[in-house]
Amino acid sequence: TAPEAYGLAKKIQRDVRSIYEILNETFTWEIDTAALLSQIGVITTSQPILTKLGQLGAELTTDELVTYRDTAMAGSELLGRVERLEEVSMMVLLQHKNFDGSGAPVHLSLSGTDIPFGARVLHVVNEYHRYRQRNLSRTDAFETLQHSATLFDPEVLGALGQLISIADQASASMNNKVEEVEPEFLVPGMVLAADIHSISGTLLMREGQEVTKYVSEKLKSFARNEAIGSKVQVFPAPAGS
Repeated sequence: TAPEAYGLAKKIQRDVRSIYEILNETFTWEIDTAALLSQIGVITTSQPILTKLGQLGAELTTDELVTYRDTAMAGSELLGRVERLEEVSMMVLLQHKNFDGSGAPVHLSLSGTDIPFGARVLHVVNEYHRYRQRNLSRTDAFETLQHSATLFDPEVLGALGQLISIADQASASMNNKVEEVEPEFLVPGMVLAADIHSISGTLLMREGQEVTKYVSEKLKSFARNEAIGSKVQVFPAPAGS
């Protein structure tokens, strides 16, 4: 299994859904599936790359980044073997294709709106989260994408900017609802209200990370091993979550 890649895929799926909503585009099961399975190809890559995908502050080297992007082809080939997943397979294949036609896969000369819309959204969200993994704030990660704006669909990039603004406003409005809880009492749906560092100062998880079963178990393990403090700051889970 690759929990690091799954955690990344869940973030991508969440943001892809939000961008479709902002743009008032029809959200189909195909794009939802493509987002969730966007990282399936990483099962073919090395453990060091998998580890970096789930490690805040870690940055892939140039060679590792090429290898990681090549996993989209492997994932596409896997999905292409499943009946009815042809469209999903194509979006996964093209998720690293740049709007100007550069980028992987190099053997497909597609650019602009010839690239499926779902793949264009996946590309923007993928790159955004790659910069977030480098320990950049939401705003800094977005501004980094803006510096290479020709690589992305401008409409999708604009929608990401709106999404970040909404997220920042939500964080500000929830500041007075922060709770401190022991990791043992974390429940899915909570959201980390502050970065979590190890006792030695290493950044382990970022503010804004949704608490899933996997995240909860990781934090409980850190606490048992006295790698983190006894409590973490969270926003409460929404009612009914």
